[in-house]
Amino acid sequence: MKLYSILEFAEKLGVSVSTLRAWNREGKLVPLRTPTNKRRYTEDMFYQALGIGKRKETKKTVIYARVSSAGQKPDLEN
Repeated sequence: MKLYSILEFAEKLGVSVSTLRAWNREGKLVPLRTPTNKRRYTEDMFYQALGIGKRKETKKTVIYARVSSAGQKPDLEN
């Protein structure tokens, strides 16, 4: 998992570092903290800031079933 510094993350979002600090104070986007108390941001936080939520890969499964009756047997043989 890649962690972004506050400057990298601000550039990625297109906002200022001051904006990220304000969001942190307001509780809108709370970063992780290193042992030396530096802010670090994740990719999921990026999507959260954009209002997308967590990035999820979704897959859809389509099931096609054909039910035949005894009266359709000649058609199926063709």
